[in-house]
Parts: sequence; structure tokens; C-alpha cells
Amino acid sequence: MKANSSFPEPVEYKSCTATIYRQKNRDVLRYEVRYYDVDGSMQRVTFPTNTSAKKFAEIAVREIATNREHFVTLRGRAAF
Repeated sequence: MKANSSFPEPVEYKSCTATIYRQKNRDVLRYEVRYYDVDGSMQRVTFPTNTSAKKFAEIAVREIATNREHFVTLRGRAAF
């Protein structure tokens, strides 16, 4: 049971976060990466191994952080 305590596993870079979840379905383990894209929509990608999920999550978080610098977020009255 100690292996389950490390999940969900957050992957962070600057202010961006992706989370890796371990799921078991019919005795098959899979790893799901969930993150919010630049436009605010939630993305979910499934992988067969933890290493491939972690590698994808690290790349995705870095890409989102670099692309977020090119966008302007309007808040409050300016958003209307």
C-alpha cells in the first residue's frame, strides 16, 4: 500500500501544474496526466507507464509556461 501514497503526483514548473494519477482497471495499471491548457480547458492524456507519463507532464508544463508569457489576461472591468 505504500506505493499508492505517492499518487496523485504533482509536476510543477513556475506557476503551471500537471497531476499524474494512477488508475487500475481490470488489473491493468495506467497513468493519467491532467493539466489545464493555456485557454483554461482541462486536458487528460493516458499512458501505460509512469515514466512516460512523467516525461510528458514535464514537457507539457514547460510548454504551457513558455506559451503563457505571450498571452495577456484581462481581469475585472477590462474583461468586459
